[in-house]
Amino acid sequence: MFVLGIALFTLAPVGYVLVSSFDVSAHGAAYKFGTEGWREVFTSAKTWSSIVYSFILAVRVPIAVVVGFGIAWLLVRAQIPAARFIELAFWFGFLLPGFPMMLGWILLLDANYGLINVLLQKLPFIDGPVFSIYSVPGIIWVHMALTTVPIMVILIAPMLRQLDASFEEAADVSGAKPLHTMRRITIPLLLPAIATAFLLSLIRSLEAFEVERVLGTPANINIYSTRIFDYVSLEPPAFPQAMALSALFLAILLALAVLYQWYVDRSGPRPTIAGRGVRMQPRAKSRWATAVSVLIIAYLFISLALPLAMLLAGSFNKLFGFFFLQDGWTATHWARVFGDPRFTRAAVVSTLRKSRTSDTGVKRRR
Repeated sequence: MFVLGIALFTLAPVGYVLVSSFDVSAHGAAYKFGTEGWREVFTSAKTWSSIVYSFILAVRVPIAVVVGFGIAWLLVRAQIPAARFIELAFWFGFLLPGFPMMLGWILLLDANYGLINVLLQKLPFIDGPVFSIYSVPGIIWVHMALTTVPIMVILIAPMLRQLDASFEEAADVSGAKPLHTMRRITIPLLLPAIATAFLLSLIRSLEAFEVERVLGTPANINIYSTRIFDYVSLEPPAFPQAMALSALFLAILLALAVLYQWYVDRSGPRPTIAGRGVRMQPRAKSRWATAVSVLIIAYLFISLALPLAMLLAGSFNKLFGFFFLQDGWTATHWARVFGDPRFTRAAVVSTLRKSRTSDTGVKRRR
C-alpha cells in the first residue's frame, strides 16, 4: 500500500501531463484527443531553439563539478587557511535568494549602466560595453556564482571527509604525485557520488526559470521552461503545446535517471572506508596553501559579496543603476516598502509558511 501511495502521488501528475498533451479541446470544454500540441512542439523552430539553449546553458554543470571538486578537495585535504570560513561562505551563498542577487549582477554588468562597464569605458582604449549580462555567458556566470558551484562544494566536501585518507597515503608512499593520486584513487572512488551530484545539478539547471526569463528575454534566449510559460501566457492558453513540451522533458529526465541507475548498478559498490581504523586527517600544509586560500576568498568576494553590496547600494538609487547622478540617492524606496501593507502581509504569510514547514520537519524527526 505504501508503494502504491507513493506511485499515486508521483506518477499521477506525470500521467495527467501526458494525457493533457493530447487534449486539443477549447479551454473548459470536454476532452478531445488530438496531436496538434505535439506537432507544434516538433515543428516550431522557436521551441527547438529553446530546447537547444536549455542544454547549452546546462554546460555550467560539468564546469561547476570540476571547480566545486577542486575547491572541496582544497578545503578538506589541503589544510588551506580559513577553510571553515570559506565553507561557511559557500553555504551562505547557497542560501541567498537568487532573484535579488541577480539584480545585483545586472547593476554590475548591464551593457548600458552596469558599474563595471561604466568604469571600463573610462579607459582610453575601450569604446563601448565590455560585458553584457543579457547573454549566454552572463546567464551561465550568474547560475555558477549563486547556486551551481556552492551546491557542488556543499555536496562534495562531505564525500571527501568520509574517504579514508590512507588510500591516498598509500599512493603517496608509492611515489605518486597529488594530481596522479586524485586521478587514479580519489576520483574513481568517489565517482558514483559525484555522478549523483552531477545529475541533481543537471536536473536543477534544466528546471531553472527566473534567471533565464529576466536575463534571456532581452537577448531573445528562451529555454524550455520559459517557452512553456509563453504557451500558457497566451490568450487563450496553448495548454496542449505546453503539456507536450513538459512531457518531452519529463521523458528526457526519466532517461537520465535510468542511465544513472544503469551506471550505478554496473559500477558496483566502491568502499571508501577501510575495515580498520579510519584516517581522516588532511595532508600536510603546503607552501601554496595561503595563496590558494586568498584566491578562493577573492572569488567569493566577486561572486557573492560584490553583487550583494551592489543590490544594497541600488536600493538607495533614485534611478535604478545610475550611481553617478547628482543628488541621485534616496531612502524613499525603503520607506515605501515598509509603509506598504502588502509588504507586511507578504512578510507575515512567508513567516507563517516557514514556521509551519519547520514545525512539520520537527514533528517528522520526532
